[in-house]
Amino acid sequence: IITKARLRLLPLPEETKTLLAVYHDLKDAATTVSRIIKSRIIPSTLELMDSTSIRCVEEYAKVGLPSAEAALLIETDGEREAAVRDAETIRKICLDNNAFRADIAVDKKEVKDLWQARRAVSAALFRAKPNKINEDVVVPRSRITELILGLQEIARKRGLLIASFGHAGDGNIHANIMYDRKDPAEARNAEEAVAEVFELTLRLNGTISGEHGVGITKAPYLGMELSPEAVEIMKGIKR
Repeated sequence: IITKARLRLLPLPEETKTLLAVYHDLKDAATTVSRIIKSRIIPSTLELMDSTSIRCVEEYAKVGLPSAEAALLIETDGEREAAVRDAETIRKICLDNNAFRADIAVDKKEVKDLWQARRAVSAALFRAKPNKINEDVVVPRSRITELILGLQEIARKRGLLIASFGHAGDGNIHANIMYDRKDPAEARNAEEAVAEVFELTLRLNGTISGEHGVGITKAPYLGMELSPEAVEIMKGIKR
């Protein structure tokens, strides 16, 4: 029996370790995400940025991000020994899956710079275009690559720029459709691309909203995912 007198009352030392892994191939970054989860290590942060996001952030924040097709920002936390051990294991997983760089931040400045880069993504994208439509779609982690490649195809077909970043650890990707509303054709293409983004997401067994909910702007698309019967039941509950 453990009595109160025998409990360790002092808090254990805690640590946070931050890593940046960069890739020449988006598929390798997505594979890394799956491998990390399969290793039974649950990082506190597992963020992904595509090439467009990386380029815009570096032009905006100038924190030294290399040119790459994808980057993962990863954090481990917990008791000091566990956080360090998990970070080293994840670094090895990144390198084993073709990361050409996988660096653990060595001081608070490096950590600050990496988080500045991630937090700057949304603002940095306006360097590319003055307007954007941001959708928070979700797919199974194993299909993140298909999602981002599909978004790139939609962008190419419609002559748009779609930047993707987000919470790869749970499959939640922010698809940012960049456009100039002063260009009527471009604005129309951007609006029409939204439905294509949702169609792609649903084909990949995803959902059209995983973080921001379904509000006024997304309500017209709800029927793409839910049956009329399901929507009517929801309306009935509200009534």
